[in-house]
Amino acid sequence: MNGSANAWRVYRHVKKHRFRKKAKLYKLAFGVSFDVTISIYLGAFMVFGFFILHETLQESADKILQLQSFISANYLNLMLILLVRPFVFSYTRPGILFSSAELKLSMLPFSVYQIWQFCIADKILKVTVLWTVLACLIASISPFTFRFAMVTACLIVVMEILMAVPQWTVYQKRFLVKLITNTGIVVLAAVVRGLSLFVGDTAWWMGGVFVILAGINFLLVRRATRFVDWSKVVQTNDLIIWNMWFINKMSQMEIKPPPKQGWIQQLFTSRMNRKRFDYSSPSSIYKRLWKSYFLEQREAVIRTIGCVVILLVLLGSRNDWLFGIGIALAIFLFVQMGSSFFIGGFGNRLVYCLPWELKQWKLAFFTWFARAGLIVCLPLLLLLLLFQEVPWWIPVQLGFYIGLAKHFFHHQLEIAMSVLGKTSIQVSTVQNCYVFLLFFLAVISIAHPYGAMIGIAMLLWKPGNDVLPTRRGGKENLGSNF
Repeated sequence: MNGSANAWRVYRHVKKHRFRKKAKLYKLAFGVSFDVTISIYLGAFMVFGFFILHETLQESADKILQLQSFISANYLNLMLILLVRPFVFSYTRPGILFSSAELKLSMLPFSVYQIWQFCIADKILKVTVLWTVLACLIASISPFTFRFAMVTACLIVVMEILMAVPQWTVYQKRFLVKLITNTGIVVLAAVVRGLSLFVGDTAWWMGGVFVILAGINFLLVRRATRFVDWSKVVQTNDLIIWNMWFINKMSQMEIKPPPKQGWIQQLFTSRMNRKRFDYSSPSSIYKRLWKSYFLEQREAVIRTIGCVVILLVLLGSRNDWLFGIGIALAIFLFVQMGSSFFIGGFGNRLVYCLPWELKQWKLAFFTWFARAGLIVCLPLLLLLLLFQEVPWWIPVQLGFYIGLAKHFFHHQLEIAMSVLGKTSIQVSTVQNCYVFLLFFLAVISIAHPYGAMIGIAMLLWKPGNDVLPTRRGGKENLGSNF
């Protein structure tokens, strides 16, 4: 008992020293950014802003109370989101802040498991205090009832605590195991949500999930410090702890992790990919360059795919109309993010300066876009199998959604290519109405499956041009336009 008390005392000393160091950094940054006069005006503005916000929220009391009723009726959905979220973050975050300072403590006469338990206790304390204070603040300035705010905060706190150890455990696994785990959890969440609509009360399902998570924590907690890559954990957590946004902006310095050679890097640097570029085949060059870009942006790519899948699961488990709206939104967001990645790929100086054929870039990009789309199609197919009453409509609907995504993809990339090529374009009103009508058919395609049949017929009959280019001295390649 005396050893545990000494370990806790030393751990608290390290935490206090870290807090004082970060406070000193913030004090220096605020001293550089704000003088006395600006601080006085900023403080007065915040006080007046608080009262203005309070009055604004009180005027919208009816809508806020409707939102409260909606959230109260969908606590199971909120819990499933909090269940999936840590597994998505497990690609890049351990979930428990065990940093280099804690690792050095474990070299003293204190066990790693004991220090790790202190990190868990510190997380529980911080999460509880943060959400309790936030719930009290929200209840005091908004029409939300105090009971609703505290119940919601308690649900978030309990899920954060129960998911800390599973996230830590999944973070230690290889990429393929993480991918399989995330897919399984999303599918399981969809199944639970679907079954809750037909069998049992929501409270029973929530209680069942809590009991299962408690049992999983009981099984994992004793083995949590075994087979851990401590260098990877410490490096990631040090980056999280000391990567302070305000300090970075004031110092104009970004803290970035050093490059690693993980599973994905080894995959993309295989023997074939280490070969020289085949300049007789431009498409192979473009595909390899897109590989490199997506590897750098892998966190954003995973986040995009995860958000689209979560949107499908949440809206797909409600009713036919919301399922159709979810599918249309998922296609729209997925293509829009793909267009953003396409433009972002030309931020590389090598790509920016040299002349490249945009048409070939587009085809190479579409190869990777289609592969990511297949990942999204898997949960969509599962949802269709669960909720579509007439199974033979499923191939028609799935074919229509894929055709719509492909058509909208080419439409958006034509616009993006015109921006990159510095050419003026004019999107016809007919084309805009055509795209809008296709999305409308996607919305009604679940409640009225014949809408998918009409959509396929429309996709087979395409209007003349997606966009009408009005070139002003532009050329077909990219580099010559910069």
